[in-house]
Amino acid sequence: MARTLTEIRAALDAAKAAESALSGLTSTSATAIWRLILDVVALAIFAHEAIMTIFLAEVEAAEAKAYVGTATWYRDKALDFQYGDALSISPPFEYAVVNEAIQIVKRAVAVEESGAVSVKVAKLDALNVPIPLSAPELSAFQFYMGQIKVAGITLAIISTNADTLAIIGDIFVDPSIIAPDGSLVSDPSTFPVNGALDAYLASLPYDGRIWNAAVNDAIQGVAGVVYPGALSIQAAEFGGLLTEFDDFYVPFAGYATLSGSLAITYLPAP
Repeated sequence: MARTLTEIRAALDAAKAAESALSGLTSTSATAIWRLILDVVALAIFAHEAIMTIFLAEVEAAEAKAYVGTATWYRDKALDFQYGDALSISPPFEYAVVNEAIQIVKRAVAVEESGAVSVKVAKLDALNVPIPLSAPELSAFQFYMGQIKVAGITLAIISTNADTLAIIGDIFVDPSIIAPDGSLVSDPSTFPVNGALDAYLASLPYDGRIWNAAVNDAIQGVAGVVYPGALSIQAAEFGGLLTEFDDFYVPFAGYATLSGSLAITYLPAP
């Protein structure tokens, strides 16, 4: 931000006072040559700083627009969506008033794939769990993205129910801690392996990878689990056929939940 003319002149007066060679310039006349020179220099500095402030604002404005059309831009614009509001009818196509109360998209990611851009979005329920947009909300969001997208780019909008993660196999446990049905011996209403897997899925970033090794680590970290056997870790998009994966799985919906019925057999550790 540019300094005021008064601030600049004060700085010049201080510099002049600190220079012993100029100690003889003591005239109090407003028209003294040395005072007029300082006035001219102060005005020149003021004009220069004012021009640089304007230039900086222009550069920052250009920089703010430089990422238009990138995957990050599509993600940010998805989060800006205001359900029940209309964009301006002229560039830069923004909302007249930002209203966070109607910004229903709380999770978003955009990925470029073969010239197209896939945009995954979700809102949050009362427990901050991702859920898909309703049909009317999705229709409005698709119209909004169509208004702002870069010409020639194909957008794939995805907002659907969570993918499913399933575990099949044996887990060897301490039978004094974990019962044959997977519940705690001390609290039959608690299923610690399920809880650990739920916690792992909840910890993932939106559209984060589900790692096979991390699933095993989550199970291994449960008190009472001695060793997870050769587990088949499977996943599928909502309504799809479960398929085993080796290294990692990226949820189609951007997030996943644990299958309601895990095919795990809890065996006493030998």
